[in-house]
Amino acid sequence: MNDIEKMTRKSQEAMQIAAQLAEAEGHSAVEPMHLLYALFTQQDGVVPRVYEKSGISVQKIVENIKLDLNRRPTVEGQSSRVVASPETVA
Repeated sequence: MNDIEKMTRKSQEAMQIAAQLAEAEGHSAVEPMHLLYALFTQQDGVVPRVYEKSGISVQKIVENIKLDLNRRPTVEGQSSRVVASPETVA
């Protein structure tokens, strides 16, 4: 996952969405929960379709991810872009 060029277009898109979310929320790094949020909210993404076809509420999952993200500490006055945490790139 270190080389974004080797990722599919949808995977690259999800990583970009996750980074934008982390930055907008004032988080210092892109964590796995940011990526999960991006995957579950990705338009025409595979993840929401699989869960919906299994009868699992994607909306409920997204709500729980948002709750988790809202509990995370924030950084004020951040001047540089966020980076992926070691857990995200593992």
